[in-house]
Amino acid sequence: MKNVIVLNLLLSLLLVSCNQMEEDLLQGRCDYVDFKYFSDEQVFLGEMSSDYLFVGIDSAFSDDDIRLFISGFDKFDQSYDLNISLSPSLGIKHVLLKFENSKSCNQITQIISDLEQYNMVSYAHYTMQTDDCTNWFFEPMASLCVDSYISRFIVKLHNEDDLELLSDLMLQTNTELVEVDGPVCRLRATKSSLGDALTMANFFFESGLFDWAEPEMVKIAAEE
Repeated sequence: MKNVIVLNLLLSLLLVSCNQMEEDLLQGRCDYVDFKYFSDEQVFLGEMSSDYLFVGIDSAFSDDDIRLFISGFDKFDQSYDLNISLSPSLGIKHVLLKFENSKSCNQITQIISDLEQYNMVSYAHYTMQTDDCTNWFFEPMASLCVDSYISRFIVKLHNEDDLELLSDLMLQTNTELVEVDGPVCRLRATKSSLGDALTMANFFFESGLFDWAEPEMVKIAAEE
């Protein structure tokens, strides 16, 4: 019962925050989140990159469709070499976009909101500056990289019996269940969720129902 009360309180606060977000967006709001949780501690993810945007596009659209779509936005650098990669497990094609000119957080927040109005765009996420430009094997990837995150996040329940509480939280946040492996669950945030995958991972952890909750982070080569 205590968990349910805390959960309802957190959801109320999040709904108020989302309503305020919509109002502030019109006035120029920065929605960049610069941390995730690890072992009960906030971990700094890095300064926001003002030059790049990470976008997920429905894989039903061809690469040519994507390039044509991007060419319609003068805010993006049309000379930038687009690397469109398919993530079959997500049904998403990812592409890193470079802005024609460096943008403020307020501007990027508005651009994300604008892009997500299009059906073909599944999500658009901020990118983070990083000095680490190596892959899993500690091999150099490029001369410049940025970090970001996909639409999925992973949580670990305190107890497997808490699945009903997880279902309630998913319903109220409009998030989706991808798979369950004992107490570990992979979830997905969509454009109709109360926040993107990073925001939702942080919120789920703050609900007190989970041992941990983290977004699935990615490192992207930005400049060869």
